[in-house]
Amino acid sequence: MNWQSARWIWLEGDDSKECRHVVFQRDFRLDELPVAAVLYLSADSSYRLRINGQWSADGPARFFSDSCFFDTVDCSHLLRCGLNRLESDVLFSGANTAGCGGFIALLEMTFADGSLDVIATDPSWRAAAIPQYAAGETEVFDNSIQSAPVFAPAQVVSDADGSVWQKLVPRPTPMLTRREALIRRVKEVKIISEDGRSLTAPAGTVENIQHLVYPDDRCAVIHPIEGFNLQLCCDGGVENTGFWNFVLCSPAGTVIEISVDGSEDKHPLRYICREGWNRYTATVRSRGRYVFVTFRNMTGDIRFQSLRLVESTYPLIPCGEFRSSDRIFDEIYEENLHQLKLSMLDVFSGKNGFSAENCRNEVLFALSCCGAEDLAGHSIAFAFDRILAGDGLFSASDFLPVFSLADIFRELGTLEFCQRLYPQVVRLLERAKTQINPASGLLKNASGGSDTNSNLLFKGALDWAWTLGDTAGVQGINWMKETAQNLSCAILSLWDDRHLSYCTGLDEKQEHIPVFSVLSSVLALLFDVIPENRRSSVCANIISPHSELEKVSGCSGTLFLLEALEKLGMHDLMTERIRSEKSVSESGSAFSLYTFPLVLLGLKNNGRSLSFTVSPFVRELEYASGTRWTPCGPVHVNWRKTSEQTLVIDCCAPAGVTLQYQENVSLREYNVEFNCIESEEV
Repeated sequence: MNWQSARWIWLEGDDSKECRHVVFQRDFRLDELPVAAVLYLSADSSYRLRINGQWSADGPARFFSDSCFFDTVDCSHLLRCGLNRLESDVLFSGANTAGCGGFIALLEMTFADGSLDVIATDPSWRAAAIPQYAAGETEVFDNSIQSAPVFAPAQVVSDADGSVWQKLVPRPTPMLTRREALIRRVKEVKIISEDGRSLTAPAGTVENIQHLVYPDDRCAVIHPIEGFNLQLCCDGGVENTGFWNFVLCSPAGTVIEISVDGSEDKHPLRYICREGWNRYTATVRSRGRYVFVTFRNMTGDIRFQSLRLVESTYPLIPCGEFRSSDRIFDEIYEENLHQLKLSMLDVFSGKNGFSAENCRNEVLFALSCCGAEDLAGHSIAFAFDRILAGDGLFSASDFLPVFSLADIFRELGTLEFCQRLYPQVVRLLERAKTQINPASGLLKNASGGSDTNSNLLFKGALDWAWTLGDTAGVQGINWMKETAQNLSCAILSLWDDRHLSYCTGLDEKQEHIPVFSVLSSVLALLFDVIPENRRSSVCANIISPHSELEKVSGCSGTLFLLEALEKLGMHDLMTERIRSEKSVSESGSAFSLYTFPLVLLGLKNNGRSLSFTVSPFVRELEYASGTRWTPCGPVHVNWRKTSEQTLVIDCCAPAGVTLQYQENVSLREYNVEFNCIESEEV
């Protein structure tokens, strides 16, 4: 594949400084079908591809600062003899880095005689603004506008490897799914007055509402009520993410607003109907369990045929599982697998705010539960790219990619990712070192003071970076050890003897900020920034924190807390934490994916993924079974209490993976029978 003949193109005369929807078309004829046809394409900011009218792909992945990703679509089965059309709707929203809209594509067709034909983006393509989309709005579609797009030759913006979008590189992960998800029920029908008052809709306002649940030709019928708008609250059964799709027959001018949060002033999708049938699939993803569909300006009956979500997620295939005698634990684990799948959009969709916290979760959980090596590598590289592209002061989350790299090394047992990404580790830590205040010896923040947790994470990142570099044989990194030691000494000055805890940092006058948190003790324990005479106080802050300490919250904070509890052997508290997360949030947290295999199955990775200790914590359960992914194949553990004194542990591991039984306090009262066989699974 050679991009030399392809050009980045856009709509002539459009400076693309605001949100804009543009459609590109290219017609061509085929006298015979090719034996292979592959289309390569990319866009700034996003595209929806149709080949001969069939929705074929959405993309691309979010760009890096020095490169942009292109997607590869096999379109052999979509071409036909005679006239063919390539068509792509492109939305420029400023989500990628170039600051202007662009589209590039290259179709390579190989024929039976070995000949090759290429169709690439150039001025022979047609471009037009889509008049139904409101300029400057992400998704406001006015289907009452009858005018068709006015096409003109596309304008060349840049060569394929021009300076605007840097180099083109292949997408390192699979395309996102396009799978239909139906709504489960209509939970509520309300009428809303112009001043915002909402009431339960009178009986008969909506007829045959159950027809919305089934994908057939039957319709629910909605009758207007003068002076009121109407709102349906529909339940998808589970939280999901993707593109809303609907089909209905309506009078002209009816306005449909679709929101996943029900807010009156925030609508990700606003659609104005034409007379008759209206069919639409959103171009912007939404995420949620409940969708609120509000009908405004109703002048007649509406026949609502279908409402569904076209799911768009990373194609996660779980190869880990968990079952136990506690149904609540099972439900938490299954829910968290689902939440893991939904979180993967973080590094793919420009409409999702990037989070270095989620990056670490994706690396750790997507590997151990699903073996998603491509996703883990992409997430970590994206995190480094985003952090190093900035030139501001470092925050606590900026150091998390270093921990992710350590996670990936432990899970895969290979130095491949470390060697590829280690230069970014060095750049990040060298830049952070330049931001140390010589007077305090601590990392500076924006106010001129220092944050305790940022410095603790900096110290932990230095420790892990040195360990990884030393393992990989990297030379000239002893400065990391020295910097970590100096940082430890400086952090000790933040201890408060009255509160027996680290304060949250120094203010601009270099004085202690009299606020205290559990997380500081957690990080101090994990990264060994504790004099021996303060160890008991730090442990008490973690295990039974007093009321003045701020509780741990957030993804990375909770994960560090669980790791600290595991280091202390506090397995009861780990499972209690998971239960408490479930009780305060319908979706729970992602951390049962970490805790349950580690504690309830007792599978602890001893490093490099080839050696595991089996030591289940069995106190409150009668049985538990599950599977954990390794690069060599899945490891299975199944334990059960066969009597008051006997416990049987059956394990199955692939060749090359060793499992070793280890007693813990919960196992001492049992006669343990440990059985391990070699698995042929891969």
